[in-house]
Amino acid sequence: MAESSIVLILFGSFLVLLVMGAPVTVSLGVAALASFYISIKTRLSLFR
Repeated sequence: MAESSIVLILFGSFLVLLVMGAPVTVSLGVAALASFYISIKTRLSLFR
């Protein structure tokens, strides 16, 4: 997965959570964890 996809997941999930009414700190945390999970999952699949 390209870096641009990870950035899209980061900002997309942040904006979706904000629109849903989640607090900014929760939105930032969930967006960061989601993008981190995707990036780690992508890197681990390269070593298989």
